[in-house]
Amino acid sequence: MKRETLSSSSRLGFLQRVNRCSPPQHCRSQRRARIRSLSPTMAISLHDHALGKTAQFIAACRAVESDKPQETRKFSEPWARKFASETGTELLRLVAEEYSVSLQAIINIITARTCFLDDVVNRATSRESPKIRQVVIAAVGGDGRPYRMRFPDDVVVFEMDLPDVMKFRSKIFAEAQAQPTCDLRSIEVDLAKDGWAEALVAAGFDPSEPSVWTMEGLLTYLTEEECKKFVSQIATLCTPGSVICGDVYSPSFFTRESLAGFKKLWADFGAAPACSSIEDPKAFFAEFGFQTIVKVYKELAVELDVGFSGILGFPSAHSEQEEKNSSETNYYFEATK
Repeated sequence: MKRETLSSSSRLGFLQRVNRCSPPQHCRSQRRARIRSLSPTMAISLHDHALGKTAQFIAACRAVESDKPQETRKFSEPWARKFASETGTELLRLVAEEYSVSLQAIINIITARTCFLDDVVNRATSRESPKIRQVVIAAVGGDGRPYRMRFPDDVVVFEMDLPDVMKFRSKIFAEAQAQPTCDLRSIEVDLAKDGWAEALVAAGFDPSEPSVWTMEGLLTYLTEEECKKFVSQIATLCTPGSVICGDVYSPSFFTRESLAGFKKLWADFGAAPACSSIEDPKAFFAEFGFQTIVKVYKELAVELDVGFSGILGFPSAHSEQEEKNSSETNYYFEATK
């Protein structure tokens, strides 16, 4: 299978080398062992070690998109490579080598999701009725929206994540001399536990005013019980007109044989495993008072012109029906209270 080649920029050299050929099996085994030993460079506890690696993998994907020429890239986060560090870069390289996928296909998945959520936030904070001036980024990770998006002057952005992730994040943006484009308030919390809602309100969030929330790559890492509890808590904080957006896996992500190798690889190098799925996002969010628009990855990729190549962007579709089904492992939602 011919693999796509990225930019000729020297900053993408490590990605171009991966696209040429896969190393011998013993080399790949050595690399798996090495990556398992890599720290996510956040000095976080062993319990949260996998979440750190996952966040840095996503940052590595964003770094590649950001390195493209200005006329072709969808967004620019010049600090993403620093956040990704060696851990995220090596994980991205290993996935491409071990699973024989196009690196550009992996980048397309993250790019499509990023652009979709950018659009939701932009529309929500630009409209006049109801006027939304509160943005909540749940599980912010390496998300650069508070630094690269242009918000109205009176918008307040609340970013939440684990304490050590927030400390690492603060260090990265300080070193990059990046300045937020909004009134930014950072909150150190564990979203899977009680107390985060109270911390958010204490930071100045007003539940009586409409808000827009992003949950990028979050809900699938919560158990089904945690997911329902989390969305229920959000619903109590959302006044009519508020918007939530994010992505979830469909049940087929856990049942498709073509993804078994990828999931094993993901577990082998110690990244956070997906814990839950939502079969019908419209029905799920309706339980909490939201009306929901749902899109699948293929539809989103076409709309955003980022390319589509099989399941989760991986070249595994072998028939028209397989390709149709493969695009439905990821759901992207925009839900309005």
